[in-house]
Amino acid sequence: MLQSLLSFILGALITWLITHYYYKKSTDILSKLPDEIIKKIELDPRDKLSIKDLNDLIDFRTRDFTKQGLDSYIACPKCGSKLIKEKDLLDVDVDSDPDGFGSYYPIFADSLKCNNCGWSINEFDLNREHKDENIYNS
Repeated sequence: MLQSLLSFILGALITWLITHYYYKKSTDILSKLPDEIIKKIELDPRDKLSIKDLNDLIDFRTRDFTKQGLDSYIACPKCGSKLIKEKDLLDVDVDSDPDGFGSYYPIFADSLKCNNCGWSINEFDLNREHKDENIYNS
């Protein structure tokens, strides 16, 4: 009788230790995510989320898809800061002079910059990004 009681207690203790280890491990993973993402995951009614679903949750936190182009960014995709500097003009040389005397056609592109982490994007990068998405979605 005493032996079966000790076996039961030892089995319960080992089970608790294993459960505690995996619980601790899973909370360490969650601690890496921003609170906004954790809240959105908790509010999501689906039982499982795919990688695409998680990416969408992140995209919707940083972009407003009712707008287009650089106007769609509401937060920095790298650090999540809402301190994105308004549009700056970026001088881009289209054709450089073969003799080295500057460019024939300087053009200006709108760009955004995060004041917190230094992340930046301009219209050309954004257009290139959309081209790549269209290639992968085809």
